[in-house]
Amino acid sequence: MTTNPEDDDDIGERLWTPKDFVEDPCFRSSLLYTLTSGIMVGTLRFMVTSNVPASNQAAILTMIGVLPLTWFSCKYKIHKDRLKIASVKDEMLKKSLLYGPAAAPEEPKKS
Repeated sequence: MTTNPEDDDDIGERLWTPKDFVEDPCFRSSLLYTLTSGIMVGTLRFMVTSNVPASNQAAILTMIGVLPLTWFSCKYKIHKDRLKIASVKDEMLKKSLLYGPAAAPEEPKKS
């Protein structure tokens, strides 16, 4: 079992706890989108049919469908952002090695 939670190589060996989900940056947004869409669909269904069981079913099915969509889209966005940051870091390193410290902007001198 790994002790470093940032180590993604052995993620299958680590046990997931509720704290892991709460600390996840996608948890809050996914939960809010899921609850909001479920409440809206359930309310609209109730207004149209006046059938409580059908409204509950529509709300729950909507939540089941929206949760994975929002979760995976958020995870994909974070992954793309990390790749973009890594490529920018590589480009900055290449430019610094190519041009040296003279290419860096000068800091204003404090007097």
